Amino acid sequence: MRKLALCLFLAGMALPAVAAKHVTVEQLEQVLAAAQGKPDPEMARQLSDLEPADVSDVAVSATPAAAKEPTLRLNIATSDLAVAQQGELWTDRLDIFLVQRDDAGLHAQVTGQTLNLRLKPATYQKLLREGIPFDQIVGKRENTGSVRVVVVDENSGWMGSVTVPAAALGGRQ
Repeated sequence: MRKLALCLFLAGMALPAVAAKHVTVEQLEQVLAAAQGKPDPEMARQLSDLEPADVSDVAVSATPAAAKEPTLRLNIATSDLAVAQQGELWTDRLDIFLVQRDDAGLHAQVTGQTLNLRLKPATYQKLLREGIPFDQIVGKRENTGSVRVVVVDENSGWMGSVTVPAAALGGRQ
């Protein structure tokens, strides 16, 4: 299921870029042909217009949290999830990916985890009003330029993401 979620994540990150910029495969091939032989940083800058924006099927917000390690306090909109009732409980699975990109945007480190929801009715109602809080630890990595958190709702395939500059976490990582 994680492979499927990662594929959905990658497809979801690519599709908004194509849709928003109306980039065709032919245009991408032309850019790549023109960039052939150029150094990677220059090629990355040339392709930077194609970088996807955050996706918003599932509303996700992030604020730096006071903790020993750099941490983002996430709030995930429960009302945007396809939480399903199974017997007395409301259930869902959320895949949460952390993408740390370097300053140049050439390299990224991706980690992920799954949040299993099995909520009693009262807890579900509370989270519908307040959202799902989740503390995401951001490991210290040298030259991190930005941090993107992607949330994938396994019940629906819907995604949400938020990008935070590393400087917002208390300086460069």
